[in-house]
Amino acid sequence: MCVNWYDAIRYVQWLSAKTGQKYRLPTEAEWEYAARGGTTTPWFWGNRARDGSGAHANSNGGDRWTRTAPVGSFRANRFGFHDTAGNVWEWTRACMDGSGYATGGDCRFGTARGESWRGDIEDMRSSNRITANSLPYPIRKDDVGFRIARGLD
Repeated sequence: MCVNWYDAIRYVQWLSAKTGQKYRLPTEAEWEYAARGGTTTPWFWGNRARDGSGAHANSNGGDRWTRTAPVGSFRANRFGFHDTAGNVWEWTRACMDGSGYATGGDCRFGTARGESWRGDIEDMRSSNRITANSLPYPIRKDDVGFRIARGLD
């Protein structure tokens, strides 16, 4: 957390060079597929919001953290991924120009998926995302982090 999009990109570049493997930020589609854990429901655990499934603002005692929770504090989805619901927004590779997806050139805004500890439980859906204009690439926030993907080639 507290990393901007450029920090996340530099990290995956460093990790790729260090390990000889190809790492990158996931696409939005990859992120959502991983977050859903093979389900088609709004949340990986089912059709209804459920307290205690991730760090969020209105947890009503569902977790003991006032901000982010340590990795793995909530149960994993069927793919074994933790913290895809709540905790921190996660940067993706998506590029936006302020009005929608950019096909190149003016990429002023990034997209992040999930939800953070500041959001409501209803917003922790696997399909939730930060919209254009609200997350400029250089911004660092205490509720934005990232998850990485490794190429198979």
